[in-house]
Amino acid sequence: GMAQDVAKRLHEINFASPVEVLLIHTIFSECMPWAEANLHHKYIKQRHHGEWFQLQEKQVKSLKALEILNPPDFSDGI
Repeated sequence: GMAQDVAKRLHEINFASPVEVLLIHTIFSECMPWAEANLHHKYIKQRHHGEWFQLQEKQVKSLKALEILNPPDFSDGI
């Protein structure tokens, strides 16, 4: 999911979850809705339930290598 306040969002998720959710990585984006939609589309076959995905270890490693995800035509917010 997306959040400007990651700590607050993680707290909200854990409050509603029967199991503890751990944050393992964050990806910055100037265009969060696009980034989230892009990742949802990329991993559509791994969607497990709602916003939850079951990724393979190599997919997790690929995501952890990303620090920034912006649209290809995005140029410094202009």
